[in-house]
Order: sequence, then structure tokens, then C-alpha cells
Amino acid sequence: MSFWQYAFEFVICTLSVGSFCILADSPKNTLLPASLISALAYIVYRIISINANKEILAYFVASVIISVLSEILARIYKKPSTIFIFPGIIPLVPGVGLYNSMLYLIRHDYSMFVAKAVNTLFISGAIAIAVAIVHITARSVFPRKNGILPVNRISEKKENP
Repeated sequence: MSFWQYAFEFVICTLSVGSFCILADSPKNTLLPASLISALAYIVYRIISINANKEILAYFVASVIISVLSEILARIYKKPSTIFIFPGIIPLVPGVGLYNSMLYLIRHDYSMFVAKAVNTLFISGAIAIAVAIVHITARSVFPRKNGILPVNRISEKKENP
């Protein structure tokens, strides 16, 4: 692919994720950063999947990029990281794989159904594992400043007679 094709996909991905953020009622000041994170990760996914021909690795690396940048922006904007992760993952969701899996199942082509379903499951797992690893690492390296939130214990509350 040429530079202009990647640039076109970057712009389209940015606009589509920005539109999704508006529909999802995301905070206005997070629309552009969330859209740019998503587009950057999608371009990285496309480059790895086309050049290295490693689809699951491409999904994993793109998800790590989304998660790391989301954790950084969460601290900058003082918002939860899910505000940036959720829209960022949207272009990576393996919807075509799910659709093709169900199509092969309906057509009674069970060998292709199993192949597509397993591949889609691995892609979903790669995305989930990447987000979990980065989130757990970020929480252990940069804990909350106020520490652990206090536990609300019912037995310790004093009741008024």
C-alpha cells in the first residue's frame, strides 16, 4: 500500500471514531485524542498485518498501543482510561470474522465455521489480553494517589435510635 492509502484510511478512521464518540456521548475534550489514538492503532494494525502477514500479532500490538496511550491520556485529562480505550478498540473489533463464522454455520460448512470462529476467538483474546496487561501494569506501576478506597462496612455504621 502507498502512503496516500494509509493517509486516507487514517482520516476515515479518525472521522468514523470521532462520530462514534459523539454518538456515545463522550466528553467533548476527549473526542480528538480518542479518535487519533484509534486511527494510529488501526494504521499500525494494517502495516503489520499486510507486511508481516501476522494478523493476531497485529491486533495485539495495536491493542497495546491503544491501551498505553489511553492510560497516558487518562492521566493527562484526569478521566477514566475506558473513555479512550472503548472508542479505540472499535475499528479493531473482528465483526467480519463473526459474520463469516455465522454465515458458514448457516451454510453447514462446519470446517470453515470452526476455522473462522477459532481465528475470531484468538483475535478477541489478543485484544482483551493486551488491554488487560497494560491496565494491570499501569495500575501497579502508577497506583492511585489517594490509595485504596475505603470499604463501606455496614457493621461499623452507627445507627441513630
